[in-house]
Amino acid sequence: MTSSPIPPGAIVVGLDGSSESVNALDWATAYAADRDLPLHLVHADNPDCLPEDADEEARSMDEICRRGLSRVQRREPGLSLTWSQPQTRPASALVAAADTATTVVVGSRGSGALQDALLGSVPISVSALARCPVVVVGPSISAGHSAGPVVVGVDHGHRTQPVLQYAFEEARRRSVPLVAVHAWLMDPFAYATVLPTSAEDGTDTVTRAHHDLEQILTGWAERFPTVELRRRVVRSDPTEALVKYSADAGLLVVGTHGRRAVGGLLLGSVSQGAMRNASCPVVVVPTPTAVDQSVADRVAAAGV
Repeated sequence: MTSSPIPPGAIVVGLDGSSESVNALDWATAYAADRDLPLHLVHADNPDCLPEDADEEARSMDEICRRGLSRVQRREPGLSLTWSQPQTRPASALVAAADTATTVVVGSRGSGALQDALLGSVPISVSALARCPVVVVGPSISAGHSAGPVVVGVDHGHRTQPVLQYAFEEARRRSVPLVAVHAWLMDPFAYATVLPTSAEDGTDTVTRAHHDLEQILTGWAERFPTVELRRRVVRSDPTEALVKYSADAGLLVVGTHGRRAVGGLLLGSVSQGAMRNASCPVVVVPTPTAVDQSVADRVAAAGV
């Protein structure tokens, strides 16, 4: 089998033969067909494979790719379809692919090099380091678009702007409402938007939270007049709030944490929690601070 370069603007999907990656492949196929975009399958080689196992590994990779290509062609015979088998680790391959792709799609867990106890290390690494949006598809999510609303997690700061842009555009394209969820806690040590209050019952805090959400959303409804915007201010753990609203959603949109750490870029705990527990696909939208390094620097810093 002869692999091909990634077409510019393609939808890229990571494939490893696991049921989770097949589910991601089905979702990516429907997504690419809906947008009339090329689909590119990536099945990375295992650089840790022993020499005596190399031939068997190559045959296994070819078979996984053949099955994936056949599955796509049966579902969408007219879809532009390519594939590649980069000689690197899966996360590194997909982070590199994201520089060319419109969107990267991965399963929530995988097999072999993709396997992790709770949420695959590949989805976490790729979502934190990719230059394009990354969609994480859980095992129980069916292909195609749900008629449910798009849900977006909203907090303070410049990181919210690209997240809102993506969420509004997706809601407009799907002709569904957009639910903007702003969650907060009184606990000053919680990962949430913490707002001061002078009233024991938190009345001032609730008022401030509603005010802050209105400020964050200023101008967006005017830019997207056809999108029905539903505002939700919730006194709750942010992850729990987003997971709750994902139950009836077609897509949940969150952002990267946008800060550097010793091990590279951090994916916020709220985003990770949503990826683990949401009932719908979760798209992680990169923030400006997440895309200012080369692929090699990002991968090296994160150790993937």
